[in-house]
Amino acid sequence: MFGGMSYKLSILRKKTVSSGDVTPNAVDWFDQFFSPLPITTNSQTITGIDTTITLRIDVTSDDGMNLQYSKNSGANTNISNGGTISMSNNDTLLFNVNSGPAGGTIVFDVVNQSDSNTILDTITLNREMI
Repeated sequence: MFGGMSYKLSILRKKTVSSGDVTPNAVDWFDQFFSPLPITTNSQTITGIDTTITLRIDVTSDDGMNLQYSKNSGANTNISNGGTISMSNNDTLLFNVNSGPAGGTIVFDVVNQSDSNTILDTITLNREMI
């Protein structure tokens, strides 16, 4: 009480809302050249994120190859240009081609749509000439 008057002091706190870490640690899917069908990349584990991210496939060159992905060792799923895959921390991902012309090639970017469309890797898969 001050001079017969009482004062109440209120403190407001600003709440900070975090959008989460959407930048995964580096990944490197190996390119495959002159490979027989099916052509399969190595599996990569997405780590270093604390929220779900969306990966987009941007095909830059395609000779009629049938691109698929497998998430967490699940079933192969067809994916085409602009297709997306939701990934969480410690999810695994690999790519494969199960059909396409002899000597055919597909080149595609794996883009982190959740992180300003950052390209995580560019992959080339090439079928053997038969």
